[in-house]
Amino acid sequence: MSIITAEFNYQRNSHRIDLPMLVEIDGKVYKTKDWSLLGIGVLEFDKELERGDKVTARCTLNMPESSISIKVEMEFRGLNNGVAGFSFIELSPKHRRVLRHYTEMAIEGKLDNIEDLVSIVTTPTVDTPIEEALTLSDLETESLSHQFKSRSYLVIGLGVLFVVLLLATIFYNTMYRIQVTGLAVGNLERITANTSGVIMKVNVKEDAFVPKGTKLFSIKNLALLKELSIVSAKRQAKEKLLKSLQHDANVNMGAKLLRSLKLQYNQRIKEYEQAKKLFEQRIISFKDFNYIENQLQQSRTNHAREYKAAEVAVKERRAKINKLQAEIAGLKKQEAAIKRAGAIRQVRSTIAGRIYRIEYVPGAYVAPNDVVIILDKDVKPSVLIRLQDSDALKVRLGTVANVYVPFNDQNYDAKVVAVGYSSINSDATVTMEASLNETLIKLEFEDDNVRLPANSRVKVWIRTF
Repeated sequence: MSIITAEFNYQRNSHRIDLPMLVEIDGKVYKTKDWSLLGIGVLEFDKELERGDKVTARCTLNMPESSISIKVEMEFRGLNNGVAGFSFIELSPKHRRVLRHYTEMAIEGKLDNIEDLVSIVTTPTVDTPIEEALTLSDLETESLSHQFKSRSYLVIGLGVLFVVLLLATIFYNTMYRIQVTGLAVGNLERITANTSGVIMKVNVKEDAFVPKGTKLFSIKNLALLKELSIVSAKRQAKEKLLKSLQHDANVNMGAKLLRSLKLQYNQRIKEYEQAKKLFEQRIISFKDFNYIENQLQQSRTNHAREYKAAEVAVKERRAKINKLQAEIAGLKKQEAAIKRAGAIRQVRSTIAGRIYRIEYVPGAYVAPNDVVIILDKDVKPSVLIRLQDSDALKVRLGTVANVYVPFNDQNYDAKVVAVGYSSINSDATVTMEASLNETLIKLEFEDDNVRLPANSRVKVWIRTF
């Protein structure tokens, strides 16, 4: 026996049922999988149709020992898992009543009462805006009522929630319109190495309190050692050059050459005197005498040229020696100054406080700007908060704020003392202030005795009314 599919009436425009129905299309009869007042699903449909194609069909409703056929216009909607879907085109009210009454009769088990269907077919059609629905069962009526109540409670709950949120928003906008998390700052002192070197010794421990002037750590100044090494190397190189100038082989060879030319020149003078006497005695010819005279002139020229060159070389050599001696003396003074400065530097605390953190251990290499020790100073901290520009417009200097500190579970009064990145960091530029969509706000505690651990998080409420 066919049954109605398990669907609530109100979940579709019309019930889909699987009561037996035959459909005749183009002279061929097909069985239906299911049908409703809007359309039918045809099994084993073998004709090729495009979506939207219209066909004329005859639907046959089977009854005991009889049947009723109605002529309808349908539109092809597509295939789904072998079932061809058709929707009725402007199904007449009379045919709609026939299909609906047939369904009701099947539910009530009265399909043998064909007279009711015949009377519907023969009844004149009266236009009415009322769209009849299938009669709901008791279970469906109860389910519909339950769902209506559930949705009603949901709507009422949302309405109450909206009213509560509206009241909370009004209260927030008239009282504390800004509520953010802040950071306690200003009580940390960063002690840097101030020079490149190697940490030799750390004289303090973390969490220890140190008074002002306490030796914190010592550092071996590699820069001074390197500078001393460079200066010593320069001095040694210049001393070696000075020694080579003082024993210059070229100068010695020049001196020997000058002495040789001097001897040769003296010899040529003697030869010339002898030749002159022999020429006067007509023992040698004028040609021989002229040759000896030319050799004397050439020897005199060679000696004079070499003497001049030797004189210039001696002056230049003496000037170089004097310059080197002055440079060596200056380098020796520089070496002495570096040695007096010392290679080991002691770094002391410039303020009293607690050792918050030690960043480097002995043996570590540090640069001048490296932070070696962070000191927690015994001073009143400030509070920094970050606000969107739209909220920052509500704040002005002197605005009162309430600060809750979870560390000691205390509330403190504070006020706004600075607005903007430039008030916190002097390196902040105008471009940074204008390009960012948020800004920093600095607050100061009214109580000067407030002391907080470094980097403590606090809760801040700012009144803006």
